[in-house]
Amino acid sequence: MKKKLSILSIFLLIILGCKLVWNPKNNKVYCANSSDSTVTVIDVATSWVIATIPVGGYPHALVWNSKNNKVYCANSGSDDVTVIDGATNQVITSIPVGGWPRALVWNSTNNKVYCANEESNNISVIDGATNQVIATIPARKEPYALVWNSKNNKVYCANWGSNNVTVINGATNQVITSIPVGEEPCALVWNSKNNKVYCANERSANVSVIDGEANQVIATIPVGVGPSALVWNSTNNKVYCANAGSDNVTVIDGATNQVIATIPVGRYPYALVWNSKNNKVYCANAGSDNVTVIDGATNQVITTIPVGDGPEALVWNSTNNKIYCANENSDNVTVIDGATNQVITTIPVGEEPCALLELNE
Repeated sequence: MKKKLSILSIFLLIILGCKLVWNPKNNKVYCANSSDSTVTVIDVATSWVIATIPVGGYPHALVWNSKNNKVYCANSGSDDVTVIDGATNQVITSIPVGGWPRALVWNSTNNKVYCANEESNNISVIDGATNQVIATIPARKEPYALVWNSKNNKVYCANWGSNNVTVINGATNQVITSIPVGEEPCALVWNSKNNKVYCANERSANVSVIDGEANQVIATIPVGVGPSALVWNSTNNKVYCANAGSDNVTVIDGATNQVIATIPVGRYPYALVWNSKNNKVYCANAGSDNVTVIDGATNQVITTIPVGDGPEALVWNSTNNKIYCANENSDNVTVIDGATNQVITTIPVGEEPCALLELNE
């Protein structure tokens, strides 16, 4: 792939799309390690590493299928998806997909996993029961991020290189439409209360709001420079947008689409996660090696927690109320207590941990 990239774009492409994931059935956290092509499995109760699983080249994204208790790992360097048994930590199979797979999402209604293949401009659809590719869906240029709308059973794919979002019927795998958005769309989140999909557009410094029923952009919201991550707080119906180029987080009212706050955080805020138990938002700041904790009700910064070097992925474990932060440059994961905001421990993992499994039910 050949792109004309700004310095900020290069930074975002290096880290964007990396995730952690939590398997609540077996209470494990999975961390993809890009440089040594492995996935580290962490026992949540003990904070011990219980397995290191070889996967494909440059693992880039993770998702969990709760119906079959499988973890899927998209490997950008080998153009395949590794399927891991959530109970035994054994590799079940490796599924060839398109070029440079970089994002995953699971559709629980039809038990399908969607894999966005950035280099081949398409989306592979994997059957959750059989591990077979059952469809290959054309997308626009450089599909980059995915989200699933369970209310209308639609999958949305943000296409970084063509400035639009492809909408897919989750039952038929047919493309419904393509929606123009801002420049370089790179992150998506769904607000189930108002049935809206939010799309962060990196180069145009705004967020497009898409009506989940009508498939139309109903608002374009200016945010900071280089929006890179989104998360939704269902308790207060707020959407948070981390702006990597302006070192802040924009808070958007989910009902009115109005900006209600802009919160200064650390350098290069890249990843977000919401803790519904304590109503806190955590923002990993890749350039300042810390995590900012934001009160979900007041929009105030509660504290800033030092973590490892280059934090770039977060996941929340609701069973034990712990937040896991993958630190790419220090090859470890920081575990934070969700109640006290204290660091519980630091767990060594593989080289350049960039992905923690997201819970997607």
